[in-house]
Amino acid sequence: MQTIKRELNEDGVLIEETWMCDGQIHRTDGPAFRAMDSDGNICQETWALNHRYQGTCLWTRHPNGNLETEQWFFDESEDSERLHQTKGPAYRKWNADGTLVQEEWFLYGKHQRTDGPAHREWYPDGTLKIERWYVDHDCRRSDGPADISWYPDGTLRAEEWCHHGNQWHRIDGPAVQRWHDNGVLHKTHWYLNGRIHRIDGPAGQNWHPDGTLRSKDWRMNGKHHRIDGPAFQIWHPNGTLSTEHWYVNGKHHRIDGPAFQIWHPNGTLSTEEWCMNGKQHRIDGPAVKTWDSNGTLSTEDWYMDGKKTSRRMYVLARARAKVLRSSRLLILANAVQCVSADSLSVIGGFLK
Repeated sequence: MQTIKRELNEDGVLIEETWMCDGQIHRTDGPAFRAMDSDGNICQETWALNHRYQGTCLWTRHPNGNLETEQWFFDESEDSERLHQTKGPAYRKWNADGTLVQEEWFLYGKHQRTDGPAHREWYPDGTLKIERWYVDHDCRRSDGPADISWYPDGTLRAEEWCHHGNQWHRIDGPAVQRWHDNGVLHKTHWYLNGRIHRIDGPAGQNWHPDGTLRSKDWRMNGKHHRIDGPAFQIWHPNGTLSTEHWYVNGKHHRIDGPAFQIWHPNGTLSTEEWCMNGKQHRIDGPAVKTWDSNGTLSTEDWYMDGKKTSRRMYVLARARAKVLRSSRLLILANAVQCVSADSLSVIGGFLK
């Protein structure tokens, strides 16, 4: 037998309704429980069959009475606080004037939607602000960017391409793109399986708001890497080069010049460092040098295999190496009488 239990507050205002059948909370044609706030507005509805909860919806309101939030829950034992709705968004939020500002789609507590974005936000004027696509709570999408955002004027702000595990990933273009508010491209980053990576060009580029290039970043499998030029470059806003790094497999490395250089905004050199295999190293001069903005040399430091040394010790080491080389050539000349001077010169090159 169906009965309805009603509860009133001290002012006689209805605050709760419960539908019962044979002593159990039960209703087949609507919510089995309903609660109202002090103004008589419905703030909760719960569906139940034979005392088993099927779902709950909670509402909150602005002071003017307009809806502020709507939340749908999968309501059964330990799942009672999991957002869940199969027929639409499980969470919605409105401004006081009634304009929708946010909606999110959930299944069993996880962001999930197969036919569109599972998370959307709007600016107060109704312009779309954010759109995110989810599958099993992973921000991912197979046929386009999974995370898109816009500026208040409707121009594109950012696009992010993701796949399993919320990892940035795209095989045919940059996985991350962002724009300045004037519409000029701000940055592009190429990713594969969550690692910044590109084999045929810079994996990351940044531009100033006026469109001039700010930086280039060459990487493979997350590591700075380039064999035919600098792997990382930065420019000053005036277009002059600011910083240049040469890397191989993530280590500063260059055999025919400095692996790291910095320039002053006026174009004069500020710093240079010679490195091999990630270590400061140079055999024919100081490995680290700095200059002031007028071009005057400020400091110079000598390194070999990453260990700091002095110019005196460097010269002594070079002298000892020359003596050792000469003694080896002399021993060779005495042992093999027919070796010509030209041959000894060539052999000496290999004994350095």
